[in-house]
Amino acid sequence: LAGVTKPRLVTELAAAGVSAVGLTGVDGGLLRARRKTAHRAVVDGRLRVVRDQHSGRVTSVNSGLLRSLLADGHTPVVSPPALAEDFRPVNADADRVAAAVAAALGADVLVMLTGAPGVLADPADETSVLAECRVPLDGAPPHTGGGMGLKLVAAREALAGGVPRVLVGDGRVAEPVRSALAGGVTRVVLGSPDANGGRG
Repeated sequence: LAGVTKPRLVTELAAAGVSAVGLTGVDGGLLRARRKTAHRAVVDGRLRVVRDQHSGRVTSVNSGLLRSLLADGHTPVVSPPALAEDFRPVNADADRVAAAVAAALGADVLVMLTGAPGVLADPADETSVLAECRVPLDGAPPHTGGGMGLKLVAAREALAGGVPRVLVGDGRVAEPVRSALAGGVTRVVLGSPDANGGRG
């Protein structure tokens, strides 16, 4: 994210006439995190508990730094890593970073892009896009297969942090953000899952 994707985004924004500033969570203490001692990961196709100290969960965002850049007409492009308690970098999930930043800035909407048209009722059927997906405030989000579960955790954190609208849309289409805002994607809302397993 920091070495390839972010510079590419900053370059594309510059070509479009946007003054973009690339930042990691380490810059200016932008993202502070609590270091994890273990995390779940897929290793050789199997879900395993990996014990290391190289990942963390964001605990705070230096929103003042971002607001200063925005006030001066710059667009921040933020990526992990974050800064742990010992002032060493730790990886953090990018979706959860986006949720934390959106909540800290009081964003009106968070658009989360993925390799599908939205949250799917059937992960094997891209035509089964849910207009709405309910996630409980506590407990596991509805099972959706693949990496969507963690994306829904991030969506819940953004909603709980005060972001009023969270959308999950297709990152493969032309102008994906504009397309997501125009509709035809999944809106994630807080609420008890319905009889269909929270699939709205």
